[in-house]
Amino acid sequence: MTTLHRSAALAVAQVLVRGRVVDRASGRPLSDFTVTLLDRSPNPAVPLDPAGFGLALRRTAEGLFGFFGVPLALPLDKTRQYRWRVEIAAPGHVTAGVNFQFGPLGAQPAPVVIAPAVAGDSFTVPLFTAGLPRDLGDIKLET
Repeated sequence: MTTLHRSAALAVAQVLVRGRVVDRASGRPLSDFTVTLLDRSPNPAVPLDPAGFGLALRRTAEGLFGFFGVPLALPLDKTRQYRWRVEIAAPGHVTAGVNFQFGPLGAQPAPVVIAPAVAGDSFTVPLFTAGLPRDLGDIKLET
């Protein structure tokens, strides 16, 4: 059991963008796929290094993926609108992509009060609450 004291600092990773990769014909999730994050601001779009934005990609055998990061550690310009794209490739399927945008972030990440499951002090963590995380839903790949 973890005990948090009033002076404890807490860093919570939050998903920035997430989705699920499925086969269009069968509707079944794909487990063997790659995810590329692109910046669409320049033309043509250029690949982003997720680590350069403090993001880590997590994937599951059920076709789920997400780019996670600690909100206060992400080097995002709070006055800029970001125009990104996620591209998914899988063996035997046509590459598919989904465009999304977010920002300006203004006062994000915002302090969110987390109440304990048992009696005790609550604590506050900075999380994105306006427009993030972006859930791209099912990304259907054609064969």
